[in-house]
Amino acid sequence: MDPTTHIQARPEAMGDVPGICELPLTRAVVQYRELHEMDAPGGRIEDIGLALVVEGRHAGSAEVIDLGSGRMKVLDLSTELVVLDWVYEPTLAHVSELITETAKTQQDEPLRSYVYKLGLRVLERVGFGPLTRPTLLRIGYRDICR
Repeated sequence: MDPTTHIQARPEAMGDVPGICELPLTRAVVQYRELHEMDAPGGRIEDIGLALVVEGRHAGSAEVIDLGSGRMKVLDLSTELVVLDWVYEPTLAHVSELITETAKTQQDEPLRSYVYKLGLRVLERVGFGPLTRPTLLRIGYRDICR
């Protein structure tokens, strides 16, 4: 048995923030708003505000993929964030493979199609309510604009 353990510390910038959750958000399906976006605030019409966290071990930020557009984003986790559901490890592994394949081939349709269907399954499982209403309205508005 190996007595050493590997513990990843949270970033120092968030070390003094009380109440920071130590639970990694990797595999979480989250609902986000424009104020959460760190890289390029504001989005495209394809963004539905529902994302899968593909890398979320640190308290300050998380790498996500929007389940409407299939675009990678970095979200600021210093504000309130709604976790709607969790995906299984094989699902996350498949999404990661699709992300890698998309980066190689520049063909994003398989990734966009898969994550959109994943988002719809999550919304179906969670059901209609105050938490899912904004996402469903965004999807409807996006479809009308198309």
